[in-house]
Amino acid sequence: MAKTIGKTPEKDKGPGKRLIIESLSIRDARVSYAPALLQGRSLTLSLPSIELRNIGKSKRGVTAGEMAAEIAGALKTQVTNAVTQSIRNAGQGIGDAAKGVRDKVKRLFK
Repeated sequence: MAKTIGKTPEKDKGPGKRLIIESLSIRDARVSYAPALLQGRSLTLSLPSIELRNIGKSKRGVTAGEMAAEIAGALKTQVTNAVTQSIRNAGQGIGDAAKGVRDKVKRLFK
């Protein structure tokens, strides 16, 4: 029976496992956010499907951290696009409402 006295041997601190994802699909994802404009209420938005292919293939694999960063980047892009579109739609609605009020005021003074 072998005994180790003192420090235990350090594990290999090599580069770790390298991973490749050939195909990753994220579907039916939704995000909720609460912009200050809504005064504490939240808005839930659906994200379009995300299809990622060959993550790490050109580099002969990536670390788990690199893979997570690439997936998070794709999610961030879709969330940013969805929130931006939501703000545009809200702005359009406000603009339409303002135009309606303006038209009614004009009719009052005809």
